[in-house]
Amino acid sequence: KRSLWDRCFSPMGPGSLRGCILNYMISTLGTGMFAMHHFLDAYGLVLGNVLLLVFGLFFYFINCILAVAYA
Repeated sequence: KRSLWDRCFSPMGPGSLRGCILNYMISTLGTGMFAMHHFLDAYGLVLGNVLLLVFGLFFYFINCILAVAYA
């Protein structure tokens, strides 16, 4: 059985699951960073951060509901 170090830090091959997850995370976070400027510019610093927190909590609870529904 492979150790945790080998599973996490071994080289990634083309089409690997870790590579796909890493690519998805980087593209999602990058798009969010570009959109954040326009979001805060449109709604202001205080209201923008409040809405960001509210939407974050909303999506967290939706994911919890989906996790229970599909478990």
